[in-house]
Amino acid sequence: MKNVTIDATKFNKKEDLHLYLAEQLGLSERYGKTIDSLFDNLKGFEEEVSFKIKSRSEMLGKFGTYGEYLIRIFNNVAAQNDKVRVEVEND
Repeated sequence: MKNVTIDATKFNKKEDLHLYLAEQLGLSERYGKTIDSLFDNLKGFEEEVSFKIKSRSEMLGKFGTYGEYLIRIFNNVAAQNDKVRVEVEND
């Protein structure tokens, strides 16, 4: 199982977050680095992966509604794909 920790304190731009996810998940260069593209890639993910989202308040503070939508996408994917797990740390 792959473990991916998303610590919002380490990202200043959403583009940096998408680059990190692409690297951690081995996504192809065709990955569009958008929420929709992330959702499309994760819903068909065949390898077990666990996401730990740290610093929820920091994510929302830095990225606003984009951060909120991102968390929602991870939760939606986990509900649709039993190989994806998500833990969100509320701080």
